[in-house]
Amino acid sequence: MRKTVLFLAITLCACIQNDQNAVDKFRMLSGSFSKYENFFPIVTLDATDKGVKEDIHIIYVYFDARVDLSKSFPHNENINCYSFRILKNGSYRPTFEKSALDISSSFRPYFTKECRKFKNKKASWNIAFYLEMPDKPEWLQHDQTPMNSKGKPMIFICQMDMIHVIRDNCRLFVFYDKEDRIVKNICQRH
Repeated sequence: MRKTVLFLAITLCACIQNDQNAVDKFRMLSGSFSKYENFFPIVTLDATDKGVKEDIHIIYVYFDARVDLSKSFPHNENINCYSFRILKNGSYRPTFEKSALDISSSFRPYFTKECRKFKNKKASWNIAFYLEMPDKPEWLQHDQTPMNSKGKPMIFICQMDMIHVIRDNCRLFVFYDKEDRIVKNICQRH
C-alpha cells in the first residue's frame, strides 16, 4: 500500500511544473483578469499522458453567491461550472464577465480571510497531496462530464477537494478540449 501511494505521489510530482512562476496568476490569466483576487492559481500541469500537448493551468475561482450573477455567465455556465478559453500565448481568458468577480461588502471580510488562508497554504503546502489524477472523475453527485461544441466529451484532467485549501467544501473537476481550446471547471459540493 505504501509503495503504491509513494509511486502515485512521485508520478504526480513529475506532472507538475517545477517552475514556481508557473503558478503565478499573472502568467496564467490574460490582461486585467490577473488583477482580481478571486483567482486562486493551484498548479500548472503537464498532461501529455492524457494526450494534451499544452500545459494545463489549474485555477480555482472564488465567487460570492450573494451577488446576482445571472447575466455574468454564458449559457449553461454558473459559479459551479465555468470555463477558460486558452489564448495563443497559453494564458487563459475566462468566458464569464468581470461582473462575476464582484464581492459584496457583507462578504468582503470573509473573502479577505479566505484569500489570506490560500496565500498561507500556497506558501507551505505540497500540492501532490491534494491533487488527484484518476482515470475517470470520482463524482460526488451525478456525472457532469462536459461536452465540447461538437457534442464530444471533454478530456478529464484532474480533481481536487478544495476543503484542504480554503473553506469551500467542494470537489473541483478540471476538463480540457483541444478543438475548442477550453478548460472547464466543475464544482460539486459534499
